[in-house]
Amino acid sequence: DMQGAMSGQRDQNLVAEVTRMLDEKGRVALSVDDDPVNQMVISSLFEAEGWTVHQAMDGFEALDFMSNNSSPDIILLDVMMPGMSGYEVLEVLRREYAPDIPVVMISAKAATEDKVQGLGLYCNDYQTKPVDRDELVARANAQVVLRYMNESAVDAKLNQEVMKRIIPNTVLQRVLKGSTLISDKFDLVTFYYARLEHFMMIVHSLPITQLCVLLNKLMSMFDSNLSAQDCHRCAGDDDDCLVVCGHEGQDDHAERIINYGKKIEEVSENIKIMGTAVRFKFGVHSGPVNAALVTGSGTSAAKYIFFGEVIEAVKAVAQTGVNGRMHVSNTTYQEIQKEYEGSGLYEFAERGKLEVKCVADGDTSKETLQTWLLKHDPEEDLSDYAVDELAAAVGDSDVLEDLQEKVKELEAQLSAARGGAGGKDADKAEKLLKEQLKK
Repeated sequence: DMQGAMSGQRDQNLVAEVTRMLDEKGRVALSVDDDPVNQMVISSLFEAEGWTVHQAMDGFEALDFMSNNSSPDIILLDVMMPGMSGYEVLEVLRREYAPDIPVVMISAKAATEDKVQGLGLYCNDYQTKPVDRDELVARANAQVVLRYMNESAVDAKLNQEVMKRIIPNTVLQRVLKGSTLISDKFDLVTFYYARLEHFMMIVHSLPITQLCVLLNKLMSMFDSNLSAQDCHRCAGDDDDCLVVCGHEGQDDHAERIINYGKKIEEVSENIKIMGTAVRFKFGVHSGPVNAALVTGSGTSAAKYIFFGEVIEAVKAVAQTGVNGRMHVSNTTYQEIQKEYEGSGLYEFAERGKLEVKCVADGDTSKETLQTWLLKHDPEEDLSDYAVDELAAAVGDSDVLEDLQEKVKELEAQLSAARGGAGGKDADKAEKLLKEQLKK
């Protein structure tokens, strides 16, 4: 069939690639035999075919060569040698060196139990003397080619796994088929955006080892549930996470993103710094988006980049949300309601209206989004978080920083009020500060 034909072609290409690599670098063999005549025969036979042959006259010399030189492409190992048998040498080789080094045992011992003993110690082949010279060279060459084919296949698989983390699978399949210019337009997808609050303050406060531990925990948290919900994590910074669903045709993209976000909320509660839980803001928004594969200097540096107003909007939704809760735009809310209104599975409370400022191609546009908070429990009352208007300044860092500084100042005043003297005055001060924080 077509798939089998393509697989066969890939195998042929790999054989040709490995053979060309070996021809360029040269094949290297280590011959281990205590008989000088046998060594002379092996050397002349393999060198006539372009091989480089190193000789070791016993097992100890062979192991000394291995410890002081680059590994050969193959080892031709006699069984019966004084001081240390070939079996004992093979046992050390398999214990202390890379298991992919082919070892062909050569011996006058032709009994089945002798061959079984060698194979039991994981030699790749067992040849009995007298050997057919052409066959021995052919077997050695086959073992070496297979070794590097396996290495190439493993490297290719690892590269593909890495690529899967940065490029959606459908895009990767197009790349593997040879496509280089890839651009897409999606009518409706859902984005999830999470941001760690006060990240730079954390960076400057933590020792580097603790910061590395924290970043590893964050990356693991954001990556752990991607496959389960068939989502893709976009390239981003250390302190944030942008995830998309629907770009590969998932009709239930809004539900998948919400489920992904619920898992993140649950896990994030357990991430702490010096005993204090870190704070996140989460935003969800659905809309049209464009995407393109940017390869740079090659596919190894490729990125599949999403761009459009929906990206800026989901960041604004997150920034104007409530710590630890998913803040959802009306477009995502409507997608969920189509399937689950009244089911009790996904219940929301009104948050407010958000005017998003977006800049695209030099033109400034504004969009008003009705937003919602996802309830943790259907009976939960979130009316305290409802406001008439939400303020976001995506793309206007000065305004955003001013707002953040005001919030920090009010939070500090609230903390001082709680820690001061009790009584009606303290209660009144706390109430006023809460109102200002809410605004």
